[in-house]
Amino acid sequence: MSEAEFIDAILSVASEVKGASISSGEKERIVKEFNKSKKDDYYQRAKEAIENVIGTIPEDHMSLESLGSVNNLQNLLSQMAVAANAWGKDKN
Repeated sequence: MSEAEFIDAILSVASEVKGASISSGEKERIVKEFNKSKKDDYYQRAKEAIENVIGTIPEDHMSLESLGSVNNLQNLLSQMAVAANAWGKDKN
């Protein structure tokens, strides 16, 4: 898994949470937040970065339903988790 693929997965989640495209400034801020995180788990670092820049990622079903795309966000979070795991393995 390349770094670019992992970043794409992160930005897909961020865009879904925001409900709109991510600006170049937001992309830069998400990457900076990810890089400055002290968490060991890349998935958690990505979630933290998204939440710091875009807003809270809904965890409960009711909040997810309010986004209108429950399955899409859940799928994107799953893809981000797989990408984080693969990228972490490649880095080690």
